[in-house]
Amino acid sequence: MIFDSVENIETYCDEIDPIYKAIQFVLNFDKTQPDGKYEIEGDDIFANVMTVTTTDASEKDFEAHQDHLDVQMLIEGCERHDIVLLDSEEMELTQEYDPDKDVLFVAEPDHFSTLIMKPGMFAVYGPIDGHRPCGSVEGEMKIRKVCVKIKL
Repeated sequence: MIFDSVENIETYCDEIDPIYKAIQFVLNFDKTQPDGKYEIEGDDIFANVMTVTTTDASEKDFEAHQDHLDVQMLIEGCERHDIVLLDSEEMELTQEYDPDKDVLFVAEPDHFSTLIMKPGMFAVYGPIDGHRPCGSVEGEMKIRKVCVKIKL
């Protein structure tokens, strides 16, 4: 898992790296474009642009993906991400891995960390990084975000 400001992206990768390409896509995204799926490099790198309303984090399970990295960034608003490493024995699956959707869900563990995402920040989640995005920071808020999927 990586959480940082886009100003520091070159600390982690160079311009030919898929994570760099994902962040550049979001930084250059025309905000007047509609929500939806955008191909960056075919099925290997694509972006899901979405407008959602944040909710109380405790109402949702943590998710993880086996076939893709998630690179998440906000265009507008503020959201809470809860994170946990899935290598812990205390993880309780609430939904088995679905290979068609590349997602599994786990119940809220006793211990996890919280990040506050704002525009200009990014988070990268790998296969062992359970994450619970779209949580409210100070009450419900409409946000616009991009989740770039990078095939592993």
